[in-house]
Amino acid sequence: MGIAGAARGLSNDFTMLALTTLIAGFAQWSIPMNVHKACGVWFPKEQLGMANGVVAVGMALGFLLGALLAATVFSPIFGGWRNVLFVYGAVAVLFGMFWWFSDEKSGVEGQQSNQMITFREAIWHVMRFRNVWILCIATAGVSGCVNGMIGFLPLYLRGLGWEPVAADSTLASFHAVSMFFAIPIALFSDRIRSRRGVLMAAALLIGIGTALLGFTSGILISLAVLVAGISRDGFMALTMTAIIEEKDIGVRFAGTAIGLNMSVMGIAGVPPEIMRPAALTLNILVTSIGTWKYVRAGHFSARIFWPIAAASIPFAFLGGRLSLPGNLYRPLVGLVLLYAAYLLWRSTLSNSTPPPPRAKLPIWIALIAGALIGLVAGLVGLG
Repeated sequence: MGIAGAARGLSNDFTMLALTTLIAGFAQWSIPMNVHKACGVWFPKEQLGMANGVVAVGMALGFLLGALLAATVFSPIFGGWRNVLFVYGAVAVLFGMFWWFSDEKSGVEGQQSNQMITFREAIWHVMRFRNVWILCIATAGVSGCVNGMIGFLPLYLRGLGWEPVAADSTLASFHAVSMFFAIPIALFSDRIRSRRGVLMAAALLIGIGTALLGFTSGILISLAVLVAGISRDGFMALTMTAIIEEKDIGVRFAGTAIGLNMSVMGIAGVPPEIMRPAALTLNILVTSIGTWKYVRAGHFSARIFWPIAAASIPFAFLGGRLSLPGNLYRPLVGLVLLYAAYLLWRSTLSNSTPPPPRAKLPIWIALIAGALIGLVAGLVGLG
């Protein structure tokens, strides 16, 4: 992360900057899941919520101060944005050295977490559990709610006649109150030994505060923002804690489970105009691999394939030409992903006996199914 981040300062064109930023982004996403997993290794269950609360506060404070001070304070001091990136990269390398020389806690759980396991084994193990998916979906919903609110809030307040400084200060108060209450919320959860109840209350506060923005005015808007912000960082910290504490997840599969959670959460924050072409491109690769494996296993039927392909290709093009608004696009993507996750989860529960032979699929049904599949795939960018 530090090397890639500092390399952005060496960029002399957009291509180089985009490449180094992409590499830094890959490294950046690996940090939170490993930090939370380290908390699971180092701290007992009674202190795990508190530890993840401290981590959440630290990350939020770093994001806030980094964005707040980079252009206005650090850039004049260090002589430009390139040198600021060099300094940020050096700080990341320094902390990386601290992590390199840190020791994991000894014990059975810590030893088990060090046993080698393949990515395929880990992801299949994690995806079988309903509670993991419930936490993923809940986190995605809360994250989408928060990201939509904080992205729209300054413009909304300025449209109401607020001064730019007052609008930005109101948004800053959201982050400030969130960081201030993260540790108390985590500590309270540790004390009462409850995750689910605190998570539900935290999500409820975020929803209530966000909803009140549409019905309030004046000083009540600031109050609604504070209500929405009280539990944001605390909710995220307790979600990571609940994942680690989930039965059959533990420290060994914590990194994979948290990574899955962050991936699902990231979907809620991606604009539709970016998500759709990116998802469609990735699906070309994924479906190509899947098709190759199906053909090798002898499951390919030309009689079924050609009618579906003939109808789905033009309708996928038609769906890709249509542009859905965000309030329709995101729920549609969510339904498609939930259905795909359900089919994947159900397949893990089936036994190894071969399925009974099925009746031949009529051509007209194959054409209709292909048209519907192609249209939905084009609309949402999923194969």
